[in-house]
Amino acid sequence: MIFRNVTLVFLSLLLASCTLWRDVGSSPPGSPAEYVEVSNPMQTSAPGAPATIWVPAKAEGGIPRGGVLLQEGIDELRGKGSGKEAQPAAVATAPPAGTVSGPPGIAATAAPPSAPARGAAPASRPVIPAPVVLPVPVPVQVKKRIAIIESGRNGIIAPFSDQIKVLGIGVPVDLSSQSATATVAANENERPAYAGALWKDSVAAVLVVVSAPDGVAGGQPLVADIYDGLEMSRLRRVTTVLPMPAGDDRVSRDASLATALADLALRVGDIVNLTPWYGKIFALDGDRVYVNAGRESGIQVGQKLKVFRGGKVFSGIGFDPGSQVATLEIAGFVGTNGSYGIVKDGQGVQLSDVVSFN
Repeated sequence: MIFRNVTLVFLSLLLASCTLWRDVGSSPPGSPAEYVEVSNPMQTSAPGAPATIWVPAKAEGGIPRGGVLLQEGIDELRGKGSGKEAQPAAVATAPPAGTVSGPPGIAATAAPPSAPARGAAPASRPVIPAPVVLPVPVPVQVKKRIAIIESGRNGIIAPFSDQIKVLGIGVPVDLSSQSATATVAANENERPAYAGALWKDSVAAVLVVVSAPDGVAGGQPLVADIYDGLEMSRLRRVTTVLPMPAGDDRVSRDASLATALADLALRVGDIVNLTPWYGKIFALDGDRVYVNAGRESGIQVGQKLKVFRGGKVFSGIGFDPGSQVATLEIAGFVGTNGSYGIVKDGQGVQLSDVVSFN
C-alpha cells in the first residue's frame, strides 16, 4: 500500500517536471529574480533534453531525483517529513470533556460533573432539603383497642384515627355514640375513670384525648393525652408541632395536618406499646370463652393465651396480672374484632380473668 502511494507521488512529480521543462525550456519566463537555472533532472532520461532548466526560486534546492523522491515520499507517509507522528487510518476519538455522545442526529449533552480532585474545593450546588421520613413503628404481637376523643372542634378525630390504623399502632374505636365524650374531653379529672369504664365494658384498653388550638394553623402544637383503662391513669402526654403549609390552599393545609397527625400517632404508639397487652374475657358459653380481641387485633386461630386471675394495679407502677390459672387456645372469631377459645389446661375461667401472651 505504501509502495503504491509512493509510486503515485513519484509519477506525479515526474510529469510535473516534464511539463516544467517543456514550458520553461532554457529561457526564464519572467523576472530573473523569480527564477533560477538548475541542472535538468530529465537530461539522462529524455531525448533532446537541455542540460539546464529554469525553475522558481523557491525550488532552488533542485527537484529531487527518483531515489530521493521515493525516500521522501515514504517518510511523508510515515509522518517523518512534517515532524508529526503518523495517525492510523481510523482512530476512535473520545468526545470532548463534559459531553456525552448519543445516537447519530442527536446533539451531545453535558455530562454529569465528576467528583472534585482530592484537596480541590467542591463546586457549589443548590441545597435540596432531605424529605422527612417518619420512623416505622415496631410491629406488635396484638394491637390494642384505642378510643379517641377530641378536646376542641377542629374535626381531627377521623384523620387521627386513620393514621393510627395505617401505621398499625392499634385498633381505633369510634366513640361517636358515647354521650359522655364531650364532658370527658373538657374535664381532665374525669378521664382516668372514663378510661376504666371503657376497659370494663370491653370497649377499649386505651383512651387518647387529642387537642389542638382552634383553627389548627402552622406552628401550633398538637397534644395527645394517653390513658390506660386497666390502670385508670394517664400514661403520658405527647406533643408535636403542625408544620407550616406549603401554600394557602386547602390541599396544602390538609397535607400539613396529615404530617403532624402521623407524627403524633407515632408518639402515641411509642407509649402504648410500652405496656403489655391484656385482653378481657367478656362472655362464657359452655366450653367457649369469648375474648375482646380478634382479627383486627391480630389474633390467630390456634394461638394460645394465658389466663390470669387476682391482678392488682400498683399506683405509679403498673398492672400485675396475678397468677396463671389456665391456657386458652383460640378456635374461632366473633365479628371483626372478637374471638373465642377452648380451655386446654388448668382450672375453669371467670369473667373477671384477663388473658395475655406474657
